[in-house]
Amino acid sequence: MKSLSDVETAYSKKVVLEAKMDVRFISAFVTATVTTLQTQASMVAQPGKPVLVRESERSVPMEVDVAGVIPLSSPLLTGSVALCFPEKVLLAVYSNMLGEPTSILTPEVIDSAGELTNIIFGQAKRMLNDDGGHQIDKAIPMILHGQKLKVHQFGNGVTVTILFETEAGAFYLKVNADPRPR
Repeated sequence: MKSLSDVETAYSKKVVLEAKMDVRFISAFVTATVTTLQTQASMVAQPGKPVLVRESERSVPMEVDVAGVIPLSSPLLTGSVALCFPEKVLLAVYSNMLGEPTSILTPEVIDSAGELTNIIFGQAKRMLNDDGGHQIDKAIPMILHGQKLKVHQFGNGVTVTILFETEAGAFYLKVNADPRPR
C-alpha cells in the first residue's frame, strides 16, 4: 500500500500545476482508490499520471459501462468524483469481492460501483478534512450504466483523469474541483 506522500511524489507536478489543482487533493483520491481496491477486492490498482481534461473533452465518452459519481462540496470548493469501469473490469472487481466468479452485469454488480465510489470518497474526504482542512460534506453516489457512457462532471472547475491498470484491465477516476470565490 502506498502512502499519500509516495503517491504525491509519483505524479508529474507539471500536470497538477497546469491544472491549478493541489497535488495533495488528487493524491488523496488516488491513495483511497488504491487502498479500496486492495482491501475490498484484493486487486492491485496501479495509477497512471493524472491527465488534465480540457473543456472540449469534458463529455467525451470513455470506454466505460458503469460509473459511480459523487458530488464534492465544501466551503472551499465544489465538484465531483467519478469512478468509471468497463463491464469486464467491474465484473472482475465484483468477483474478487465475493470470492466467486461473476460474469453477468446484475443490479448488484452495478450497485458495487456506487459502493466503491462511496468508500473511496469517504477515505479521501477523511484525509483531506483531517490534513488539509477542506471540510468536505457528506454525499451520496449516483450510478450510471450504459455503453460508452458520457460521464459529465459537476462544476466548472479543473477535471483530472487518472487511469488505473489492474490484472483485469483499466478503469478511470475523474476528479473535478472548482474553487469557491473567497
